[in-house]
Amino acid sequence: MAVRKPGLIALFDVDGTLTAPRKVATPKMSEFMKELKKVVTVGVVGGSDLTKISEQLGKSGLLQL
Repeated sequence: MAVRKPGLIALFDVDGTLTAPRKVATPKMSEFMKELKKVVTVGVVGGSDLTKISEQLGKSGLLQL
């Protein structure tokens, strides 16, 4: 298992990076991000409101409120 890197954070834009614009995350992207979260702190940024981001990432397990 990879060693967690304290103090390291990876930020990703939602639309066009983690998901196709205004769509939900694919299973492949969800799995990749879950594995990445084991190594670094992961954050998401975007121009949409929290409701829309929750719709896009909430079911994938990427968004923890």
